[in-house]
Formats: sequence, structure tokens, C-alpha cells
Amino acid sequence: MPYHFQDDADFWAIAPRRLRYATTLAKAQHHRAALFVLGEEDNLDAPLALVLRMPEGFVAPRHSHPCHRLEMVLEGTHIREDGTILGPGDVSTSLPGEEYGPFLIGKGGSFSIEIFSKQSAMTPENSDENPTTIALAKLMAALNSGAITPEQAAEDPVLQQWGAEAIARKWEQ
Repeated sequence: MPYHFQDDADFWAIAPRRLRYATTLAKAQHHRAALFVLGEEDNLDAPLALVLRMPEGFVAPRHSHPCHRLEMVLEGTHIREDGTILGPGDVSTSLPGEEYGPFLIGKGGSFSIEIFSKQSAMTPENSDENPTTIALAKLMAALNSGAITPEQAAEDPVLQQWGAEAIARKWEQ
């Protein structure tokens, strides 16, 4: 049974091949992300656990995933748009297609684990009509269909643009 330690240099690069772009996207947003498939890496229906550190002040946009999802805050706070504050040990869940967010990462940043009922659904669906978000959705579709490799996705400038826009986004109630 392997063990993984978050202080190891390679911990924050752990991801299945088809989702390696997610660690690049995380870096572009000043996050750290590690993705663990709970089963065989090539089984797209296997569950996936996303271990995530997000910086103070980051605003996660409203989005959904086409699967069941559970998130537990381990450190810090997530402040939901309705004023609900999730802290260490608190859990949020969503059904396939159920939107959640936006939420603000509170003082000191956060550390959480998000579990997706199938790894193929980790890529968020977003109703945002922003041109960069649309371009990102096309990039993810190309990656998911096998038209481009994870390495090509990681090098695509739309990934850095989306990350820069996400960082610049202001919290709006």
C-alpha cells in the first residue's frame, strides 16, 4: 500500500495522465492540487479524490460536475455566497449537474478534499459565457476526447489565461 506525504516534492504533481493539466491549472491559480484515482487509472468511471490547497481570497466560480461530489474542508474556511461558512470537518455535497459556488476562500487559505463519483466528471461544467471559459471548455473537451494530450493541454495559453482571470475575479455577493 503506497503512502503519499504532502511535504514530498512530487506530491502536488500526482494526477492520472489524462488529468495532469489540472496540476498546471492549479499552479496558474496559486493552488496546489493532487488527484488520486480510487481504482485503475484508465477506468474513467472510477472515483477520484482531489486534494486541494487554495489561497486566501480566491473565489471559486459557480459550476457543476456531471457526477456526485463530496467536499470536506480540512483547514481554513469556504465562505458561500449565502453567508454560510464551512470550516474544518464541514462537508458539502452535490448531485450530478447541481451548481455550487461561488465561494470565497477565507483567511489563511484552505486545505480540502473533494471526491468525485467518477474521474471522467472532475472537469467542471460552467454556465459562464466568458470567452476564456468557453475556450477552456473546448480545450477540456479536446483532451477528454483524446484529440490532444495532457501535455498539449498544459501548454495551451488558454489554461494560463483562465487561471489569471480566476485570480483577478472579485468577490461579489
